[in-house]
Amino acid sequence: DMAFDIPDRSSGTVPSSAPNQQRSEPPLQISTTGTDSNDSNQIASIEAEDPLKGIPTDRTPVKKLIRRLGSDDVSLTVLKLDGRKKIKSDDWESLFESLEENSTLRHLSVSRCEISDEVAMSLVLALVENTTLVELQLNGNRGLTEDIAKGFIKVLLKSNKTLKKLELGRTKVSKKSMQKLNEILEERDDRKRAADMQVERQKKIKTLLSFSARDEVAKDTDGEGNSQNNGSLNKKNHLSNSMTSKQSETSRMSARSGNSSKIANSSDAPYQRRKPKRASNASAPSTSSRMSRAGRGGTTASRRGRGG
Repeated sequence: DMAFDIPDRSSGTVPSSAPNQQRSEPPLQISTTGTDSNDSNQIASIEAEDPLKGIPTDRTPVKKLIRRLGSDDVSLTVLKLDGRKKIKSDDWESLFESLEENSTLRHLSVSRCEISDEVAMSLVLALVENTTLVELQLNGNRGLTEDIAKGFIKVLLKSNKTLKKLELGRTKVSKKSMQKLNEILEERDDRKRAADMQVERQKKIKTLLSFSARDEVAKDTDGEGNSQNNGSLNKKNHLSNSMTSKQSETSRMSARSGNSSKIANSSDAPYQRRKPKRASNASAPSTSSRMSRAGRGGTTASRRGRGG
């Protein structure tokens, strides 16, 4: 049996039955004598989560129940009618129709009552308007089929946002429809949402811690790497500076060499200009030569005179 267990946590106590209700069996008594206090606390907690588990079947005449539901009897918040197979179909339909405007009943169980799809359709339609019922049990009604399941699915998706727990065990509803109903109601499960939030919170904490650990390792690794990188960078910078210094020295030496060449060229220029003068001076006869030649010329002239 698949139960869509979506308990309502807003109700902390089990409501008392109406004073005129007839009981077919004595109410469940929880005794702590001879038992562990933890066990009794656990039982009380279960009953607080699902008040239907702590009360017997209500034997109040159905017509009286219909009137009480129609008048919003504040004492009627939990109603258990399990096994009441003698209630007529018309009375069931009237009971379900009274839930349309009822604002007090929160938990209803009509298990093993031989309810059919036709009768249960009044219950489905009542859920369209009802905004109070949070738990509905229909276990053991073998006349319920896939058709009524589709009606519940449609109403829960389109209209009713209050129902949190729906039980359709031991009926003719398919597993696929039950799974769909379960998915719809799980989104309304306060305990499941809280558990999911806790799981997500734990995941975030683990992720944060893992990131912190990775960051520490990364810092250590980066520190060592930075030291090595700094050493390498220092070496590279030193080499670069040395090469730059050498290049600068080479440039300066080249500059000096160029300047020396310019100076040498500029100092040689006058000498180069003087060379032609020296050549002309050399080709011109010296004073002594001119005098010698003059003397020889005179001698020649004297010779010419004597000859004449």
